Amino acid sequence: MQHLKSLEHECTQLLCQSNLGIQDVTKKDGLNFNEYEDSIHQAEMWYQFQQILLEIMYKIADLNYVLNAGAISRDNSYALVKPYVKQSDDTLQQLNDWHHKNSERFGIELEEGRRKRQGLEGVLMRAFGLFDDDLNYKKMSDQTTTMIEHQENGNTGAQMSGEDDLFQEDVRLIAKDGKLYYLPEASGSDSEGE
Repeated sequence: MQHLKSLEHECTQLLCQSNLGIQDVTKKDGLNFNEYEDSIHQAEMWYQFQQILLEIMYKIADLNYVLNAGAISRDNSYALVKPYVKQSDDTLQQLNDWHHKNSERFGIELEEGRRKRQGLEGVLMRAFGLFDDDLNYKKMSDQTTTMIEHQENGNTGAQMSGEDDLFQEDVRLIAKDGKLYYLPEASGSDSEGE
């Protein structure tokens, strides 16, 4: 159990680090598009790291619950995870807001996978854009488009196990041919005849 607590502590430290990494990205302002694109890649790395760590924290909470054989409630075993999930959700909201702000600034249209031409290039193409609106836009890489969508729709994917408090339920066991079988409550009378 002490090793599990140690892993939980290390996981929380790493999760805080990943949240700070995402927050650092969202503080970047006044970027040109290439800098924005580089920041998206950096945010994606931190986002992936965050999601993996949250999933590990949920698994540790599940293990803590199971290894205590119901001596602590499921809610109690998840007590440490909940504040970190809230912190991660807040961080992802900051990332989402940052993307919306930059999408407006660069005229990004994710559905089309393009952005408005800007600067001298935008001025030069504006005359041609009067006849064909597509000339006012520049194609973005599929990878960039995918990462923006992924991060904007991001949420803490890992969740608390939806199972009931199994250690508090009555169970039925059947002994057959020297083996014990667990009989689920829902199929109680159906399975007895088999």
